[in-house]
Parts: sequence; C-alpha cells; structure tokens
Amino acid sequence: MGLTAKKAWAFAGSGGLQIKQLTGESVSWWYHVAASLPVKTPDGSLEDMVFDPGLFDGPVSLEEWGDAMKAFREKLEIVPFGVPPKGYTGDYAPHKKTSRDTDKNAEETMVEYLNYQGADPRVVFESQRRQQFCQLRGTYQAAQGKTWMSPMAATAAALDRLLRKFTFAPY
Repeated sequence: MGLTAKKAWAFAGSGGLQIKQLTGESVSWWYHVAASLPVKTPDGSLEDMVFDPGLFDGPVSLEEWGDAMKAFREKLEIVPFGVPPKGYTGDYAPHKKTSRDTDKNAEETMVEYLNYQGADPRVVFESQRRQQFCQLRGTYQAAQGKTWMSPMAATAAALDRLLRKFTFAPY
C-alpha cells in the first residue's frame, strides 16, 4: 500500500510492563515494541496507531497500548523504522542494531514463543478504535479471529464449557 511502518516502543517503569490475563496470571517484561502505521480516523485526521496482534484485536492509540501494559506515558514513543528509541542505540532491541543475525534471532524467538502459546486462541484486549471503525462502516465485528479471541468470546467459551458439564432434563 506504499506505507512505511514505524515502531512503537514501551519501556518499564519501576514495576515492569505487565499484562493480567483472564486466568488471573500476570506476565511482565521490561520493554515491548510493535508496528505503527498512520490511520485515518473517523474525523478525517491521521493518527499513528499501534498494531500489536499479541495484545489487541485491532489498531490502538499509543496511550491505549501503553495503558494495557501499565506503562508510564513518558516511557512510550513512536519512532521511524530503523531509528532507535530515545536513550538507546538499537533499532530492533534497545541495544541491538538490525542485522541478518538479529532478524534470525527474532524469527527463532517467535518460534519459541509460539510453543508457549499452545493450541488455544490467545485472548486479546478489544481495540476501541476497531469497534469505532466497524460501527462507522456498519460491518460485522467478529469476537474471534483465527488465532485470537476477545474477552467477550473467551467468557462465552468458558460458560459453554461449564454448561456442557451439566445434563439438563426437560420439566
């Protein structure tokens, strides 16, 4: 489409970046990076939005993305592709420049992380922007994709599994 992606960076404050899963389990880490692209908003303006399919079902603002991870706002930024975030020297990881080796490391890391994911769809946060776009266009908003499901779909699936454990007799 002729667009050049940017990178959204989030760095941990004192407590680390954290996501609380629906299971109640918390996951934490010290930095996170995701793709960013300019998106035309319903009012016609352009806004750099973050695309992070590991966390959301659609594009989100930098602030919404950071809020999901409990990141401090001053530790969030979007920079052009190939440019390191403020205070760091790397463009792939905080202290690593992109090279064939880091691309290979990234691929190996993703394969490793996919093993942790398991076969069940990931539960991701619902994107407010995606909901607005779907309402504006009058399109159907699926609560589940190929590899992810929204909290609403996860709750419905859990309820369905629970109800299947019981046998209901007619009155």
